Amino acid sequence: MSNSNLAEKLKRREQENREILEAAGELVSSKISKSGNTAVVQCEMGTINSGAGIRGITSYIGTRTVRDLSNDALFKLGSEMSFMKNSIDAKGQVIVDHNNSEELAQRAPDWSRQISMTSYLLRNKYRKFGTILAVVSPKWVNDPKHENWDNETGRAKVTSIEFERLIPSIEDIGVIEVGNVDIFALDGQHRLIGMRGLKDVAAGRIFPKQKNSEPKKEPIEKEEFLSLNNCTPKELDNIFDEKITVEYVPAVIQGETMRAAKQRIRSVFVAINKNAKKPLAGETILLDEDDGFAIVARSIGKNHRLLKASGTESRVNWRNTSIPKRSHWIITLQHLRTMSQVYLENAEEDLVQFWENKKLGTQRPDDADLSAASTAMTLLFDHLSKLQTCQRIMAAHKGDDLDTIRIEESNILTRPIGYTIIAEAIGQLVRAGEGIDKVFQKLIKFDQEGGFQQASQKSIWWGVTLDSKGRMITANTSVAVELLKWKLFGQTHTDGPSLSDKCKVLRMTIDGDEYYSFDGNKKPYSGASQSIDLPETII
Repeated sequence: MSNSNLAEKLKRREQENREILEAAGELVSSKISKSGNTAVVQCEMGTINSGAGIRGITSYIGTRTVRDLSNDALFKLGSEMSFMKNSIDAKGQVIVDHNNSEELAQRAPDWSRQISMTSYLLRNKYRKFGTILAVVSPKWVNDPKHENWDNETGRAKVTSIEFERLIPSIEDIGVIEVGNVDIFALDGQHRLIGMRGLKDVAAGRIFPKQKNSEPKKEPIEKEEFLSLNNCTPKELDNIFDEKITVEYVPAVIQGETMRAAKQRIRSVFVAINKNAKKPLAGETILLDEDDGFAIVARSIGKNHRLLKASGTESRVNWRNTSIPKRSHWIITLQHLRTMSQVYLENAEEDLVQFWENKKLGTQRPDDADLSAASTAMTLLFDHLSKLQTCQRIMAAHKGDDLDTIRIEESNILTRPIGYTIIAEAIGQLVRAGEGIDKVFQKLIKFDQEGGFQQASQKSIWWGVTLDSKGRMITANTSVAVELLKWKLFGQTHTDGPSLSDKCKVLRMTIDGDEYYSFDGNKKPYSGASQSIDLPETII
């Protein structure tokens, strides 16, 4: 055969293959586009005893548009499953008792989360929802007399999901029929209600809701809600066309009894919730890219010299909220985030006023605002690092060295609460018109006089942040803030009589007859006393 004839034959075969592929593509497309069908990949994990032997548990993964998932006629909440209906009280909460404890497979969703989740979808351009795990349940599943149930054994004759291969030679790619069945979100209820919120917004308004879905406030109109989330009507429309993965689980598998099927579904739900490890407090803040206060806190924690220990060690506990003995930590990331918030909300109110919205949750600030906030916090920490105590902390390269300051002196600047109190007090003073340089001039003098040491009964902290047994108290931070403001500026920014009354109660002796004055001596306590007893103000 000549080269020209061979080339011509190959060309004809290529054309025939293309025509075959196009024809096959049309057949596949017609199956996928058939009403009620959705394309999926078949998976298998786990087994059941079908009565006739061990059978694999199949599920099917496909994609659905946000428009489909927001449609409550197509996708229902898991708490709407038939055997759940009698387990929901008037407030929309799941009732768990001896009658239903073995059947419950779903918790009632918390509708108060809808606003924040809908806002996330609108404002976050990098939005991503994980796979929705959905149970497919045709009408016959809940009818024990249906022909699909074996009258003698009580076992299902068929599986509740009908899978059809698209290409005979490929086992795991096909379509399932989901048009005339009930689909319940076993995992992903809150994602569904977030997407339903988009539909409400598109229709004109969305209601902030209570946990049981009852409206608790006036509605937020579409224009306002979109504006609050920096989203245009066109962008909202486009979100409905985005796709999310869905894994379809059969409500009943061939060979299962109804009871066994319910137990399987319940087991899957419990496993998902039990084995999904909840992030530690610090880990959540560490990963949050929307919370401006968290972003600023991470920046300060990583970069400021006050929070650097020897080598690569940090003064910040990045994972949880504990400060154990012999550690080189003085603050946790969670407290550092709180510190950033209480300072910036006071000292830089205009800059951060929209960073945390009670209606919508957190929204990532723009880079310019984050930079300005980081600069403000850096200035605060620059001033803190000039304090005598903080200089001693920076010089303590080992945890044992730091314990001298932390334990023997009970110095509050070795504890997270100390930094949040100072940050809030300074922020309030700056907001009231005091210059930060002037504030720290007084704080430096306060520190030189041992002002941050808690153990003495002359200390402003005794009885307020430290009890008589040397244990830290975290419930009185607002009093501690006012006390520090009083110590620095007296009655200029503090209500003396009110503060005095609160301090007398906190510094009271066990029998309640006396309290410790700030000179260290006991004085008779009387709730009716009109005298003001507060520490001397720094001149």
